[in-house]
Amino acid sequence: MTTQIVGFVDEISDSEVQAMITAVSERLRSVEPAEVSLGRPLFHSEAVVLSVVPRDGLDAVRAEVRQAVATTVRTNRLADDPDWVPHLSVAYSNAEAPAEPVIGAMQPPPIPIDIRIDAIDLVSQERVGHSYVWDRIATVHLGLSGR
Repeated sequence: MTTQIVGFVDEISDSEVQAMITAVSERLRSVEPAEVSLGRPLFHSEAVVLSVVPRDGLDAVRAEVRQAVATTVRTNRLADDPDWVPHLSVAYSNAEAPAEPVIGAMQPPPIPIDIRIDAIDLVSQERVGHSYVWDRIATVHLGLSGR
């Protein structure tokens, strides 16, 4: 579940990464863990995702991450960010194909499941061929209870 894209690895120095981790950690201490549900499948031309309800359930987390990035990373992609629709990616498409078999496979839709988000991972993401590869840089806990 991607919350915020910061920028390209070759544009962010190691000192900025460390400052970002510190700032995100400090800012998320004041944000309590989020209770959300994953449920209704959404279909995109390149992916199948599960919706997050309530849609604004992770807004506080994202806002604090964005503020931390804005104050620590000189070259960031915050201004390029489209409206955020929180979702959990389940599958990606790497070729053109009819959507009906995928939509049919999701019937009946999955039963929504409640989850608690009590930490986020800051990752370095790379696209290798048709796949994404993530390397965890840091895990940051939400709220004072996460410490």
